Amino acid sequence: FFRKPSIQNFPSPPVLASSLPMGRPLRVAVVQASPVLFAPPATVSKACTLIRTAARDHGAQLVVLPEAFLPAYPRMLSFGAPVGSRSAEGRETFREYWENSVDIPGPAMDALCGAARAEAVWVAVGVVERGPRPGGSSLFCSLVYLSPEGRVVARHRKIKPTAAERVVWAEGGAGETFPADRKSV
Repeated sequence: FFRKPSIQNFPSPPVLASSLPMGRPLRVAVVQASPVLFAPPATVSKACTLIRTAARDHGAQLVVLPEAFLPAYPRMLSFGAPVGSRSAEGRETFREYWENSVDIPGPAMDALCGAARAEAVWVAVGVVERGPRPGGSSLFCSLVYLSPEGRVVARHRKIKPTAAERVVWAEGGAGETFPADRKSV
């Protein structure tokens, strides 16, 4: 009763290599850094600095920032949500986390697109994205791809948050992930 999925059923990821000369190495900066917790402007500023440093000091052509870098991965935050209940303090923590999350499009993405454009690099950045769902409180763990021209060219919402991540993040679906337009990549 289960059908084995075929590779054709899945959208293909953005093909960054299509805009690069074939046969040449791609210099990738994989950044391991911490955000400034519950301070989106400071985290965006830090991300822009990391992009600039990776491009200028290390010659990166693609800069990859961590999962949920904006506003932060909720490590060790329970949001006061044991099974079947939620505390008032947990609700307040979730409200603050939601308020610090990212809109696409929005000011945080505009700043990151500006950094990608200023350095003429590809950027892949993990964000916690506020999504337009009924009730308006869904959050998604998303990976957003920015072009060297400073445009959002693709977004992938984590399809299946694992374990306790499900308390915080909604499941992404094929209709909520937009693949790169190959003409823009």
